Amino acid sequence: MVNAPTNLSVTKVSNGFELSWTVNDSNTTGGITIERSSDGGNTFFEVVSGIDKNSETFLDSTSIDTETPTYRITRVTDDTTSSSNPVEYTEPEPIDVPESESLEAITRSPSEIELRWRGDAADSEYAVYRSTSPQTD
Repeated sequence: MVNAPTNLSVTKVSNGFELSWTVNDSNTTGGITIERSSDGGNTFFEVVSGIDKNSETFLDSTSIDTETPTYRITRVTDDTTSSSNPVEYTEPEPIDVPESESLEAITRSPSEIELRWRGDAADSEYAVYRSTSPQTD
């Protein structure tokens, strides 16, 4: 028997979707297959198979026909398979950040800037976006 991978997470990155999971068995045979669905998990198609059995990350940079793909990871051995629960990528909700006089941009080099600001202690993370054109409201 082989245990299914757990803790599957999907993150959108600039060149695709990054997957990470936890391997839960010590079986020395087989590998991992990654499947993707563009219809909410009704139909899955193989993205790649034969990944090392100890791998716990993968970058899916193939062409994707949806903004919210669903993935599942399958642990495969010579005689059995076991799949993770499917996980659909969901776009994080944007956070309205009030205009702040505390935002400071410091040029470090022609290709590097440093951003500093005072945040709310209750916030656990911030997302910083870069654009080559000014934002218009």
